[in-house]
Amino acid sequence: MSNLVVETTSGQEKTVISIGNITPLQDDFIKAELEKKTIWEVPIAHNPLPNEMKTHQKLSHRAVKESWLAIQPGRAMTFTLYQDGQRLAEQQKTIHFEDRIWWKLHARPATSLDPLDYGYAFLSKRKLLVAAGDIVHIKIPVVGLNSEKQRIAIHWSVDEDHQSHEMRVACLQQSVWQEDLPTANLAPGKHTLKFQLQDAVTGDHIDELQQELIVVPPKRIKHRFGATYTDLKYDDPVVVDERDSLGKTVLAQGQSSWEEITPHYGPLQDIVVSFANRRDKMVFWRGASYVPMWVSDDVWSCWEWAETRGNREANYRGPVEPLMDRELRFGRVRVIASHPARAIVHWRYPQSTRVYTIIDDEWVDEYYYIYPDLVAVRKVMGWFLEGSWHEINEFITVVPPDMHPRTAFELPNSFSIFGLNGSQLDLNYPHPWKDWQTRWANLKKDNQHFVFKTNLKDRPKPFVGVKNLWRLYSTDWEGPYRGRHAEAIEAHKQAASPIPIEQFVGGLEAPWMACWSWPVQRVPAIGTVVCQPKHYENHPVHWCLMDLEYQPTEHKLLGNQRELKVWTHLTGLEVHVDPVQLTRSWLNPAEVSEVRGLRFRQYDLNQRAYVFDAIENTSVFRFQLQSVETVQIHPVIIIDRIAERSEIDLSFDGQAIDKEEFEYGFEPLTDGSLKLVIWIDKSLPASTTEVSIQLARNTQP
Repeated sequence: MSNLVVETTSGQEKTVISIGNITPLQDDFIKAELEKKTIWEVPIAHNPLPNEMKTHQKLSHRAVKESWLAIQPGRAMTFTLYQDGQRLAEQQKTIHFEDRIWWKLHARPATSLDPLDYGYAFLSKRKLLVAAGDIVHIKIPVVGLNSEKQRIAIHWSVDEDHQSHEMRVACLQQSVWQEDLPTANLAPGKHTLKFQLQDAVTGDHIDELQQELIVVPPKRIKHRFGATYTDLKYDDPVVVDERDSLGKTVLAQGQSSWEEITPHYGPLQDIVVSFANRRDKMVFWRGASYVPMWVSDDVWSCWEWAETRGNREANYRGPVEPLMDRELRFGRVRVIASHPARAIVHWRYPQSTRVYTIIDDEWVDEYYYIYPDLVAVRKVMGWFLEGSWHEINEFITVVPPDMHPRTAFELPNSFSIFGLNGSQLDLNYPHPWKDWQTRWANLKKDNQHFVFKTNLKDRPKPFVGVKNLWRLYSTDWEGPYRGRHAEAIEAHKQAASPIPIEQFVGGLEAPWMACWSWPVQRVPAIGTVVCQPKHYENHPVHWCLMDLEYQPTEHKLLGNQRELKVWTHLTGLEVHVDPVQLTRSWLNPAEVSEVRGLRFRQYDLNQRAYVFDAIENTSVFRFQLQSVETVQIHPVIIIDRIAERSEIDLSFDGQAIDKEEFEYGFEPLTDGSLKLVIWIDKSLPASTTEVSIQLARNTQP
């Protein structure tokens, strides 16, 4: 379809909005639904800013557009739709306001705290975490919505402290009241900051707002690298909706607090991996069924788990995956190692249903080798029924309650795919799949291995590097209108309350619709593939931008119709490394030669490491790393069978490496010797480098 233009006229003011090239719908189901509705519609904004209004984003099969328009209450506005200069349609709107006042509360502490440092997972954006003694900055913009000037009184209180402020407000003019709230007199715990708006002349009540404060004792936070057992709590109600195996009969419903619903968990059941001088973390939390996630402030990101089909068991309907183990009857996590050079975390879970049956006795072990540069290697070992199907990768983003999902992304480009040759494909919203087949064919023509990156807004970008990609699921669903996905269609048809088709399609086209069945909430996945946007106000929500499959790095038949499949990929945050260069380095290790005092075993993709055995009773080990084309990013060296702990010195080509440019640690072996792990915070050039490692004996206890 050719370019569409909307012309808006209000009095002498005229605004022209180019809608751009619009691709007609191809999906018959959605097209039929939309054709029952108006071809185009001009909605009315809520809560306008002064002299402006914002239209809601509305989806028809012709146009999606957000615009800011100058308005005057009571004056008619004319909206005219043009195509190539020819008028297609026209509408008139007259703007009226039911409320006398529009106002909004902004509150923030002078010092921003990370909820995870204080034991909170997915703390609602409606709640403010404040260190006792800190200052809370209060800002309230107020806009009059009638033609008269008004005297407004703002009354506010926290606990027994009450104060008032009076201000004059003019029609469609913004007035701002600001105040600093000291918290020195507030005891640690929960407090409610209340605001009430009144007519200062008549005393009539207009409106009220409130902000919950969680005051915590101040403490000095110093982030160091390592894995720690801890306890994370959730501060909002947990929704319970337990169903039978077919998802029909309700067994239990209601709401519970996090403390009530997790009474059987002992202390120190969660794992947090911290990084030096960073707020970013990797978290294994009970409320997310232990699914490992990168956390950057309030946005959590993961890459899925092992999942299989629910139709493998009779009389069961729904997903089969570790998320169904809401009570953690089966799932476990443990720290295998944690020292300055790396942390190793093991996550074990079965392929379970929500009624706690295990499909064909299938279990999964996932190992995470995590390094100080915010990069981990994920190794998945699946003990499966021979020939069974499993999905291993989705790119999932999770936000806390009251955070709109769209605000987590950089838009329009929220997701990018990179070939290791430097080529790139961006998924630009609201039409991410435009010309997809051509663009994807061009990208994969000269690439076998890929990097996938979620472009978060104002936060480090999580990425995954994979070897031997097989297919991307989203291409099977033919573009943004994923209504052909059977579960989504069924959820739309069977929803308890009608879901507008605009929301149904629009949410699958752009990342503002999300599912709240996981994490935390104990509700069935059936019927929540599509959910209403209001859910983001009360629950953490998640959504998937892309699904993929890549070839296992190992596949063994075990007999008795059992098999072992192993998948390995890189995952991390784009902070200290370039994901494409790192993946290229990971898949193209240097050649090892001229080895002295050691025996070279292998470059282990699973550990991202060059692995050696110590074979001589010597304090100096030497070898050469020769890389012809690929820079080696932050190499890892492992030496087994070290006799005792010691300090080490490291040098390249005879030049000593500063102690701040590498980290090392020791891990015990069963024969009483030690594994020495060295992580190097340098990149080796595409050439030959002689590496020398010297042990200083008996210097550590």
